[in-house]
Amino acid sequence: MAVDDIDTFRSELPEAFKPGALPSDWDREWHVIEIADPDGLSEDDLWRDQQIDVGDLWERWSGISEDAIAPTDPIGTEWPDTFPGRPRIWKGRRQPHGGSGPACPPPECFAFYLPFHFYYPDWWGVYLIAEGVLELASYIAWSANRQISMHEAVRVVRLFLYAHESFHHLTEAFATRLEVTHRSPFFTTTFAQQYAKSYGTNACQEEALANAHALRTVKRALRKHPQSKLVQSALASYVEASPPGYSLGTRYIKESAFVEERCRFAELNQNLAITGAAKKDSSIWRVFPQAFGGISRINSRVNYLVRRNSSLARRLSVDARYLTYRDLERKLKAAQCAFIRSGKGSHQIWQGPTGARAPIPNHRGDIHRGLLSGILKQLGLSIPLEAFLQL
Repeated sequence: MAVDDIDTFRSELPEAFKPGALPSDWDREWHVIEIADPDGLSEDDLWRDQQIDVGDLWERWSGISEDAIAPTDPIGTEWPDTFPGRPRIWKGRRQPHGGSGPACPPPECFAFYLPFHFYYPDWWGVYLIAEGVLELASYIAWSANRQISMHEAVRVVRLFLYAHESFHHLTEAFATRLEVTHRSPFFTTTFAQQYAKSYGTNACQEEALANAHALRTVKRALRKHPQSKLVQSALASYVEASPPGYSLGTRYIKESAFVEERCRFAELNQNLAITGAAKKDSSIWRVFPQAFGGISRINSRVNYLVRRNSSLARRLSVDARYLTYRDLERKLKAAQCAFIRSGKGSHQIWQGPTGARAPIPNHRGDIHRGLLSGILKQLGLSIPLEAFLQL
């Protein structure tokens, strides 16, 4: 299944979709910045050439304070629907299962997934809260005895959180295959209901598998890293200190254990969705591993969220480096450019004062100033970039 196939799916089975609402302050409060290589460990433009200093945050994990990690800028309010991967606000303080030390908030306090069943076509995808990434990276660097740099820790955490949220996408893709073959909505009904019922308990297989998928992904990416075992141990300690369900992720790192649990997860959800289906041993799903194949370009729908006017946005000069389409549109009009027509995908065709034309992305994310420089050249504008930004 490809991204473009969602249009066909929605037109043929519209009852499978349930329009989701974004928080009322979404557009005004957040920069949405694309992550170019979420599958790897390369450095992002957002952090490149920036000093990442955690300052006195180290004390937070030395046992001095009550919270192991305290996510900043929560986005877990005003989400009317319950769906796998939705944002969360951390309220817990104690270690689960009677363990010692403070508990850790789950990945959904730092990142989340907006399913296409609720947020297609504009906003579905994976979102990483930049301050949450920095917070969790600080904890991982501390857990690794500071033997990895903060820049390395940020890249590891970015991959871990992306992989965790991408498993929610894989689950949605599995539900979609059942919907196509049985012509009924399952993801917004039985899948969402089972997730809500089991969430916060050790019966929440989806979060356990999502953490396992994330640990397995990082393990593969770090196989040649000199501190691989140390970083994996730090991530495992975070997972084991997470709330019930999440904390079971380390049980399924090995391939055989992961596949076996995923088969049980698949059989449970099919039995709940298709009540008349014959119940079989969950091992039957081994013959259909493609059931959890994702949409081919999910890695093109991964973004950072940075709160506008926040201290982090100021430190990273986000306002100076990125521009929303709405702001770009206003500045282009001030530069005597004109909108001509809609182009392919989410692009708009604009024309400069000399008649030169350029496609301009009109998507959910902000536009990097490097791309903006190319747009100005295509439109034949001789105005310096800094002067254009002042329009």
